Amino acid sequence: IGDSYFAYVAAFGCYSDIAYKAKREKKQRFGKASYYSLAAKRALKRAKYAVRYAVDGKSVVKIVPFLMVMNGSDIGGFKVNKNGSTDDGMMELFLPKVAPFNGLVQTLVNPKSEVIKVSSVDIRPLDSLPWCLDGEIGPSGAVTVSVLTKKVKVFSSK
Repeated sequence: IGDSYFAYVAAFGCYSDIAYKAKREKKQRFGKASYYSLAAKRALKRAKYAVRYAVDGKSVVKIVPFLMVMNGSDIGGFKVNKNGSTDDGMMELFLPKVAPFNGLVQTLVNPKSEVIKVSSVDIRPLDSLPWCLDGEIGPSGAVTVSVLTKKVKVFSSK
């Protein structure tokens, strides 16, 4: 994504900053509950973001509470993308619908979000909020996300 790298998820919008906004002391003391309390607060404040994305020469404008470009099926221990794969050379553009609690319940309980397989996508949010890359703060605003296949060598005893 731009000049930065991520392996599992690049997220924008509501909930995307929770991983790096949760205080270290609270994470050590309360574990995952420190993330959940921040998510609950965000769920109660309506969030809508206009984004334009372009895939395969087609440009689309959507209103979403958040969006993710993800590699795999799980985010934060929750299965949100049942057809996701980490080794197919593609990522999924995950576009939840505007719904109560900013799409959180819909995404976790009954996922009906639009999911588009991509190898590259241009995303231009109207707001210049920072992206979250695998739990760390990333670039802000418009980005191009591209899959770099077989660029990392993994060494394992198995």
